[in-house]
Amino acid sequence: MSPTTKVLILGATGYIGGSVLLRALERPGLKVTALVRSADKAQKLKTLIHDANFVEGTPADASLLTELIKDTDVIIDTYSSDDMVGTANLLAGCKAKYQATGKKTEVIHVSGAFMLADDARGMDVPSKVGDGQHPEAALHRNVDLEFLKAEAEGYITVYLVIPAAVFGDVSNALVDAGIQKANNAVGFAISIRPVFTFKGVIATIGEGRNRWSIVHIDDLTDLMMIILDKVLKKEHVPHGKEGYYFAENGDIAAHRLAEIAAQTYKTVRGEDVQKIERRPLTKAELDIFFPGEMGAYIPGLSANIRCVGTRGRKLGWAPTRGVEAVEKWVEETSRAITLSQ
Repeated sequence: MSPTTKVLILGATGYIGGSVLLRALERPGLKVTALVRSADKAQKLKTLIHDANFVEGTPADASLLTELIKDTDVIIDTYSSDDMVGTANLLAGCKAKYQATGKKTEVIHVSGAFMLADDARGMDVPSKVGDGQHPEAALHRNVDLEFLKAEAEGYITVYLVIPAAVFGDVSNALVDAGIQKANNAVGFAISIRPVFTFKGVIATIGEGRNRWSIVHIDDLTDLMMIILDKVLKKEHVPHGKEGYYFAENGDIAAHRLAEIAAQTYKTVRGEDVQKIERRPLTKAELDIFFPGEMGAYIPGLSANIRCVGTRGRKLGWAPTRGVEAVEKWVEETSRAITLSQ
């Protein structure tokens, strides 16, 4: 890359994107631009950070995105793993730049491990899926395939980062200023919500035997920075069809999440933790907890979403926060929910 490499970050105020933004700003020789959807957050960022450029807009604005990409070497796309319109605009901008200059754009795109979800309904545990394995027809795959087509056409080089269920609290200046979301607790909270409604019952979808691979937000950001640093140094990094990077550090069963929530609920309320009921949710209860369109959550919450990230580890990625850390985090989240009731 040139002495001053120009990086464009999409989704820079999100849970993942905010962490990526701050880590990217630590790198010397980078000129960072971030596309920010909220005018209020864009103004806050301009006040807080003076060595980056913040532009109000979204990937849906094709002309704006094309203009930004004209002068961009690397795009880090954390905006959405399902945004087909934004992806089409991003790739059109990269293609226009290539046709005008002959220069490819390096793209680090964040997808999601939900593409690996099965239809277990809380019942069985299959083997883990490796970096080179992924179903062709699954959530997020339509977007991923567009990036792979663009690489095959020769105008981008793409690295696809596939996070497992991301956990952990973020504490930084962006969170303090109300710019970045502090955690991803909503997804976990939805899965354990019945525990609190039924006052400490271990209530699961099916038997809750399905397992989710997990990754801490800081470990995920580490992986993305390793890829970025190697790209900046022009080191060889597998890309395209060989450039899938699952980010995981262990997995946990749905019933274990419910157990932690129930034990925490009983402990906080001073009740006997030895007397905890365990049962699957009935069809009627599922309809109550997940009414209407929320029923779409059921397959994912009861699915096995398991992967193993070998490629990232081959690059030197060494995640340090695993199952013990996610259990502690779920306990802390459950404690906060119990005390708020």
